[in-house]
Amino acid sequence: MRSRNIKPGFFHNEELVECSFPARLLFVGLWCLADRAGYLEDRPKKIKIQVFPADNVDCEELLTELSGAKLIKRYIAADRKYIWIPGFRSHQNPHRREKPSTIPPHPDDVERRPAQGGEGADPEDEKQGQDPSKDMPRTDQGQAQGEPGHGRARLIPDTGFLIPDSLNPDSGNLKEKTLCDESHDGQPKEEFYLTAKKKKLTGKRLETFEQFWAAFDYKKSKASAADSWLAIPELKPSIVALIVKAAEAEAKNRPAMVVAGKTPKMAQGWLTERRWEDEPPPVDTKVGVQPRQGRRLQGDELLQANATAVEEFLRRNDEPA
Repeated sequence: MRSRNIKPGFFHNEELVECSFPARLLFVGLWCLADRAGYLEDRPKKIKIQVFPADNVDCEELLTELSGAKLIKRYIAADRKYIWIPGFRSHQNPHRREKPSTIPPHPDDVERRPAQGGEGADPEDEKQGQDPSKDMPRTDQGQAQGEPGHGRARLIPDTGFLIPDSLNPDSGNLKEKTLCDESHDGQPKEEFYLTAKKKKLTGKRLETFEQFWAAFDYKKSKASAADSWLAIPELKPSIVALIVKAAEAEAKNRPAMVVAGKTPKMAQGWLTERRWEDEPPPVDTKVGVQPRQGRRLQGDELLQANATAVEEFLRRNDEPA
């Protein structure tokens, strides 16, 4: 059986409400049994086992009821019995990888009448060789029309379920997103970076993030770090300069941390924890600024002390041995 859609109009359809409750439930079951063109074999006993395995119902009577309501059409082709659901293709959107129908079409099925392709030609077969993107099911129904289709979900054939992690850029063997270009309606291309949460870094945010990423110099989980960068509410030039300096200090101190058996902090966590605001360690009494005793530095005093300590640290590390 296959996954199919049920629309709200099903519950107050004028023809369907005249049918008995078991017939209405069977009608839904026929959708799941039908192929992508709305066809299935007319085998009441088999249908009963698949749709009503534990119920005492007569599927032959229910199929006759649905046929009388013109919801299905029963016919014989090549000495075999078949069922066609006329409204199937108007309300269902089968997966593009679902196999084409192999059942001879009903005489009233205009779309699948024999054509140049020969008797019983299936329009799904005629689509082979055409652009497959035209028949791809849209899984981004909440997306505005014209909006870039990044991160569309992928479905498991014949199920309607999402492929695990199909929207997670950091899962499996997917490569880390890089800087991209895109253009719409002939407008100049806009450079952007797609984060792990499918958000875009553009303009000044992108420029300053690349400065930080180069300074931090720990090339792991860039997309996640970009999300942390977006979460910083205000990125004034002074704050960016402070973050970049602290990142450079972190990069220079990283080898010593590894030697000491410590695990280096990744950029995502470093930014999330706002490590650039950490109070600097005490500085040698001969140089730099001593941290004030008796109280914790806060606000502008903390930023100034941090910046001074970072500058002194960089100066000392840049001096020849």
